[in-house]
Amino acid sequence: MEQGLIHRLDSLNAFTGCGHPDGHHRDCYFMICQDCGTASEYCAPALSQAIQQAAQDNDFSPQQTVLEIAGTCGDCRAD
Repeated sequence: MEQGLIHRLDSLNAFTGCGHPDGHHRDCYFMICQDCGTASEYCAPALSQAIQQAAQDNDFSPQQTVLEIAGTCGDCRAD
């Protein structure tokens, strides 16, 4: 984790490999299917900027950001 090669997903109590280990980005998030357990990593610079702005507005210094979004993936919804 310190080297940015894996991420810890607290909601799954699991680790997953980083999708871009050559250049870890802070603007990534995970969508986790509550039916099949698939965790997909996505990157959104605008989301990271919003989090940084919120931290700055509240005089907060984030150490680590791991955003997990729970829902249902398209494959499970189709079943």
